[in-house]
Amino acid sequence: MWISFSSTDTKVEVKYDGKVDARENIQCSTSVWKEIMEREWLHGFIHTLETIPMNWYLETKLRHGSVNWTDSVDGFILTFIFEYDCSCLDLDLQVIKAKIF
Repeated sequence: MWISFSSTDTKVEVKYDGKVDARENIQCSTSVWKEIMEREWLHGFIHTLETIPMNWYLETKLRHGSVNWTDSVDGFILTFIFEYDCSCLDLDLQVIKAKIF
């Protein structure tokens, strides 16, 4: 994930690449969008994603249509969260994650 700040504007651009905690992308995006109505957040969400997460978003939208923000966030987190607290799964998940990304 990377964040860049424009010097002429307060816009923050966030791109989630799938390599960090998915919740960080959600938290960063919602903090930037606090001035925008929540119903508009889903439309901007795709612009915060790199290729693999963006493909997930597009596939989900094609299969299920437009869903609300809460359901999209839940699906996003469940898809991209990796369980770092479980040491028995951590190594396997890291290998899989490295092959995916």
